[in-house]
Amino acid sequence: MFCLSPGGPMIYAADKPSDEMLVGTGGGVVRLRREGAGKWRAVAHALDGQHVSSLVLEPGSDTIFAGLSRGGVQASQDGGKTWQERNNGLSERDVYSLNLARNGKGAKLYCGTEPAHVFESSDLGASWRDLSGIRNVGSVPKWNFPWPPHIAHVKDISFDPNDTKTIYISVEQGALLKSTDGGITWKDLEGFAKDVHRTVVCRTDPNRIYISTSAGVYRSTNGGDSWTRLIETKTGIGYPDPIIVHPRDENVVITAGSISTPGTWGKTHTADSRMFRSRDGGRSWERLTKGLPEHMRPNIEALAIEVTNGTSQIFAANTDGEIYGSDDDGDSWSLVAEGLPPVGKFGHKQGLMG
Repeated sequence: MFCLSPGGPMIYAADKPSDEMLVGTGGGVVRLRREGAGKWRAVAHALDGQHVSSLVLEPGSDTIFAGLSRGGVQASQDGGKTWQERNNGLSERDVYSLNLARNGKGAKLYCGTEPAHVFESSDLGASWRDLSGIRNVGSVPKWNFPWPPHIAHVKDISFDPNDTKTIYISVEQGALLKSTDGGITWKDLEGFAKDVHRTVVCRTDPNRIYISTSAGVYRSTNGGDSWTRLIETKTGIGYPDPIIVHPRDENVVITAGSISTPGTWGKTHTADSRMFRSRDGGRSWERLTKGLPEHMRPNIEALAIEVTNGTSQIFAANTDGEIYGSDDDGDSWSLVAEGLPPVGKFGHKQGLMG
């Protein structure tokens, strides 16, 4: 089993392709099961009526965590059938992102919220502590969000895969923060558009980092000290959001998003979303079209890749509750599931409808 959600991890590994996935939607958690001819079918629902921003699977305990918009964190220990609150110490309950770091001492769970705070749990969510140092950086007075109530949130939490004390926090809008001491102290990174959506750190070279922002995709080759813009709005993807680096070949980068910012969606009633791939570490890009609609009204806001022995499968979910899948690293796609609640950030479906 693996998870697909807007604010959770995007890379999974397994011995063989999974036959089940959990999807975080605007109407709860949906369990999909693989059927023949490349299709997946919804077989169960949970947390109905909740907007699920993020899903995390902790393999050591087989615990699944769900971050809820305006609902805190829930956990399941039976594969997603039943859920229990795990909010002790979580002073902010509007959850936008979850991620998990494992090392020799066990697992640490991280939660990002609105207002922008990061919480850490060392006991699988039984208790949380606020990593309050993120509120001490110089950019805090500039943190804001264009839509009411104009409060910034933590959209993404990422780690150096080889050193879990190195943490990156994407604040939408206002900052990309880095800690090298496990979240005690933080510093502002500079040199890019400050509306940061996602951060990906390469395993083979942790100094190589990709970020998606409202002004395109950037890459750093020195741990975030400086940045180069790789995709600009004129390339046809003005608002990239989810981004993955292929675990087997880190020169392969895939991103997805809208042709323009969400502020235009209410007027045009379309995100006109699309996907792009680079095979050379971001120097050049191609639009992925085979099997995808020529015009996709909803926005693609969740990507996940599962790598197995010799194979991989990539999934992309959008705000119309559709999921597209590829088993050839993006060369071709097919619609594998539809009719789900919206998969995306809270409010983005409404923004498209005007």
